[in-house]
Parts: sequence; structure tokens; C-alpha cells
Amino acid sequence: MNAQTSPRPAADLQMLDVQDPATDDVVGRVPILGPAAVKDGIERVREAQPSWAARDVGDRAAIVAEIARTLRSHRADLARLITAEQGKPFREAEAEVDYAADFFRVAAREVRALAAEPVEVPGKS
Repeated sequence: MNAQTSPRPAADLQMLDVQDPATDDVVGRVPILGPAAVKDGIERVREAQPSWAARDVGDRAAIVAEIARTLRSHRADLARLITAEQGKPFREAEAEVDYAADFFRVAAREVRALAAEPVEVPGKS
């Protein structure tokens, strides 16, 4: 969440330091958000959903596949960040990035497969 999507001006946000558990170095800062911000985020997702649903299934699958490719292309950087934030060994952090990328890759494949099969909706002609 940034100043543009936050329900409050950025100056009003309390921030939490993210520390490397091995060194105590601050590796980032994240906003501390309460229930109102979460509710606002959920509402924004609800508002965006119709435009996502209106997209062609193939287009949605391509976007999801691109997320997988992007994760893979930034694998090392993301693994370093996970290691710094959590103290997780680098190889395990790489595996975590791979798992996330595979989730999106499989989702894109399954969406394409489902799009190829007509789906009957009860009560609809």
C-alpha cells in the first residue's frame, strides 16, 4: 500500500521496521494498517473485480503466466529479500520463490484448460 492507495496520507501512517534477524539491520519499512485500511483494500478489490471478470479468459491466463515469469526473473533478488527478512537459508528462499511462481504457472495453465471446456450454469440458457 502506498500513499496513493492508502486511506490516510502517508505522513499519518505509522511504520514498522523490518529487521534482518541475523544482524538486526533494518532491511525495509512497512505501514502498520488497522481494520479500516483492510476494509478499504477489500472494497477496492471488489470494485476492480468486474473489470477483471470482463477480460477474456486467455488474457487473464496470460497475465497470470506473466506473474510467474516475473517471479522467476527476479528469483535471486526475491530470495535475498526473504533471507534478509526471515533469516531463511538462501536455497530455501529460492525454493519459496519457485513455489510461488509454480502456483501462478499452474493457475494460468488450468484457466486455459477450463476455458476450452464449456461450463453449464444451472438456470442459465
